[in-house]
Amino acid sequence: MITEHEFEQMQRGFVGGGAIIAPVMSVGALIAVVLGETWAVWPLIALAACAVLFVTIWIRRRRRRALSTRSAR
Repeated sequence: MITEHEFEQMQRGFVGGGAIIAPVMSVGALIAVVLGETWAVWPLIALAACAVLFVTIWIRRRRRRALSTRSAR
């Protein structure tokens, strides 16, 4: 059984990893599209959407954490 703290750490790691992996894979798919690989168009759209989602979640968490730190003072 995991604690609530461990669960929060896993969530942070997932979002942080996703914020790095999704843009890297998007660039790879974009390169494939530029090279003429038409199959890469659909994964590129999905990966770009995931990248935006992960970055948005990451920014919101950082802002929320900063606000909670300020209010604790």
